Amino acid sequence: MTIGTNEANIARVYDYVLGGKDNLAADRAVGDAIMAKAPHVRMLAWENRRFLVRSVRRLVGHHRVHQFLDIGCGLPTQENVHEVAQALAPQAKVVYVDSDPVVIAHGRALLSTNPGTAMVEADLRDPDLILRRAAETLDFDRPIALMMIAILHFFPDDTGVHGIVRRLVDALPSGSYLVISHVERQPRLEKIVKQDYAVPGARPVFRDDEQLAAFFTGTSPVEKVQPINHILPDTARTPDDSAPFPHDSDPPAPIPVLGGIGRKP
Repeated sequence: MTIGTNEANIARVYDYVLGGKDNLAADRAVGDAIMAKAPHVRMLAWENRRFLVRSVRRLVGHHRVHQFLDIGCGLPTQENVHEVAQALAPQAKVVYVDSDPVVIAHGRALLSTNPGTAMVEADLRDPDLILRRAAETLDFDRPIALMMIAILHFFPDDTGVHGIVRRLVDALPSGSYLVISHVERQPRLEKIVKQDYAVPGARPVFRDDEQLAAFFTGTSPVEKVQPINHILPDTARTPDDSAPFPHDSDPPAPIPVLGGIGRKP
C-alpha cells in the first residue's frame, strides 16, 4: 500500500491541530492556514477530544456499556476510545472504523497487541459492511455505544447520511447509545473552513442544533444537543487523571461544536 505524501489528509491535519506527530508538510500547511484566521480551532479540536473522553467515561462508569463502535475514528492520538474504556473496564471491546489508508495502517499497528480491539477498513456509506465486520468483535445482543465524533460534517445531506445513521442505530440492541459531535453552522467559521480546508475528498457541511438532533431519531435524549463543552462538564477529569490536555477547565462560553448523546429504547 502506498500512502501519498504530497496532498493534505484529513486525519493528519486533525492530528497536527491536536499537537500530534503523525503529519506531513502538506497537512501542517492546511492546519496553519486555518489557525491563522481562526486561532481558536486548536481549542475546538481539543474540546472535541475531551468530549469523547468524557462520554466514554460516563458510558462505561455510569451506564455500564463495555462495547464501542467508533466510526471515522481518525489517527491514533491523545486518549483513544479503547484506552479510556479499558482503563475503567479491562474487558471493554472497541471496533474502530475508517476508510483512510493512513488511519488503517496506524490503527492496525497500534492495536496489534490488544485482543479487545479491531480496526475495520470501511466507508460510512457502506453501513452493512461496517455492521458485518463489527459483529466479528462485538456482541450485538448486548448494548453498544456508536461513536460518531466529528465525522458527520463530512457528509452532506445528498449522501443519504441520515438514512445511513438510522440503519446503524436500527441494528443496535436495546440499551445502546449514540454519541455525536459536529461543527455548528456559523457563517464565519464555515467560510474559513471551506476556503482553507483544501483537503481532497472533504466536503464539510455545517448544521445547526435542530439539524443535528435529526440524527438522533430513534433514540431518547440522554444529553440534549448543545455545545460539547456544556455536556458532562463535571466529568471532565477524575482525581487520578493525568491526560495531557492543554487546559483543565471548560471554557465559560459555548463553542461552535455541537454534540449529544441518545439511548436506544
